[in-house]
Amino acid sequence: MSRKTPSDSPRTVKSVETTCEILYAIVELNGATLTELANHLDRSKASVYNHLTTLEQQELVAKNDNKFGLSLRFLELGEHVKDSLKVYDIAKAEIENLAEKTGARVQYVQEEYGMVVTVNIARAEHSIRPHSTVGTHTHMHCSASGKVHLAATSNERVEEILDEHGMPKMTPNTITSREELFEELTEIRDQGVAFNDEENLLGLRAASVPVRCPDGRLCGAVSLSESVGEMQNNKFYDKIPNVLTSTANRIEVSMQVQ
Repeated sequence: MSRKTPSDSPRTVKSVETTCEILYAIVELNGATLTELANHLDRSKASVYNHLTTLEQQELVAKNDNKFGLSLRFLELGEHVKDSLKVYDIAKAEIENLAEKTGARVQYVQEEYGMVVTVNIARAEHSIRPHSTVGTHTHMHCSASGKVHLAATSNERVEEILDEHGMPKMTPNTITSREELFEELTEIRDQGVAFNDEENLLGLRAASVPVRCPDGRLCGAVSLSESVGEMQNNKFYDKIPNVLTSTANRIEVSMQVQ
């Protein structure tokens, strides 16, 4: 789970930052005792205990066998987020249809805080197992859908995102040069499709195209992933972009008539 580092801004509330750190730590540790959380966060047990007590009172964490986990309240919060995304149900139906037709893994992705977030995943019975789940945050420079989002924004904003999140080298194929990335973004703007050639995970190729809101703004991106063995060059560069564009177009038309 991606998270921001604590801020030194005078406008932030340190106790809230600590509470958020505890919630993220619970997820990272897949549930944890008070001692495990205090050690993981390098904070006193008393401080962590006070925050956990408040979170329990608010029904945001639940304790089971001395381990704290996120409560079922987050299911309610998650459903609220899905309901607030007008494109959610439309995209879900379309990517499920595409996954069934192609036998691949298909995702609908949106950008938030300089990362791309998986909103929906659909996969055929025998497609590759997903290395990401709904809610996964991914660096934008090494994913096809991330590059789609970077290509849709100004170079100044791209620089800000790279300054904040960096360009970590995920595989030997990952682009780590800003100059090379900007050259690729220019191509994406011209061609309307982005590619990830084993840049985020070795053995995996992905292509992605933008999905536009009725007012022309970028809503998100649809991507399709397959193993290198299944995604040969002709399919990767020619066939997949066409089927992705058709899917994106159907999502866009459905949003217009909603």
